[in-house]
Amino acid sequence: MTERLSTLTSFLSSFLRVKAFRDYAHNGLQISWDEDALVSRVLCTVDIGKGTIEDAVSLGANLIIAHHGLLWGDSLSRICGPLAEMLRILACNNISVYACHLPLDGHIQIGNAFQLALALQLSECEPWYQISPMQPSATTNTDSSTIGARGTYDPPISYDEVAERLSKVTGTCTPIFLPFSKSLLGKRISSVAIVTGSGTSSLELAAKEGIELLITGELKQEAFHRARDFNVAVMAGGHYATETLGVRALGWVLREKFNLSLAFCDRPTGI
Repeated sequence: MTERLSTLTSFLSSFLRVKAFRDYAHNGLQISWDEDALVSRVLCTVDIGKGTIEDAVSLGANLIIAHHGLLWGDSLSRICGPLAEMLRILACNNISVYACHLPLDGHIQIGNAFQLALALQLSECEPWYQISPMQPSATTNTDSSTIGARGTYDPPISYDEVAERLSKVTGTCTPIFLPFSKSLLGKRISSVAIVTGSGTSSLELAAKEGIELLITGELKQEAFHRARDFNVAVMAGGHYATETLGVRALGWVLREKFNLSLAFCDRPTGI
């Protein structure tokens, strides 16, 4: 089956509520050579790079959907080097690029945070950690610009059990653990928040709301001290590994709605 690029991108931008998010990524259709072109195969990926683009060429994909797209901030101040080479390959093969960064992180159905919460068997999950909306209005849903999720374990479980579950989901080694919580290490916990990727900016909110454990992807150096100061335990399962779930789930949505051929490009970074 095929579908017009314009139809796909219109659906994606509405489904992901792209306009609700203030983001340093350029969300939505980043690169297109013909918006009326027909798309027969989609490649979904976490990161886009030359290797990903070459995979798309090999698979005959017409569209790449990436969580981390090509264009960020003022990235178009110069078009040379690797960026120019990637654009050349895309143009020569008529491949378009659609990016969904923060809109995919917190989507309440297929977002990275909610998909990870589901995989970790958390219950009573709800949107968490709201950022400033791009276009605030009286009609903007309160959860439309959240990028995380929070939930509970009932009955409570131990930190070790959470770590074991997280390792199974991400397929990585034992998560990095910062044991800075008012709870003793041996105590069983119930309150958990998730912000995938690089989400330790949410530590202050976690502390205010009494979150016992914050699960994220990667840790910055400053996170050690912030976690200790706020008395919040943090578990990091890897930036890449915690953000594969959203693009996979989005691919399933497209396949079900449009009956398109889908492929997932898995290029783990170990970060």
